[in-house]
Amino acid sequence: MEKRIIKKRRILSTPPDDSISAEERRHAATKKVAQTYTQKRESTVYSRFYSYKKDQETKGV
Repeated sequence: MEKRIIKKRRILSTPPDDSISAEERRHAATKKVAQTYTQKRESTVYSRFYSYKKDQETKGV
């Protein structure tokens, strides 16, 4: 419930920029979400790989 209120307040506090159309704004938001998701996924893959590699080194394989 609190998160919803905070989000609404943030949206209201930032006035819409007239120079950017609503569609462009929506596209930018979607792109940002996709970018964040990709970064998270990549970092997870890398951390798993390196932890696996470290395990192999400590075992002496």
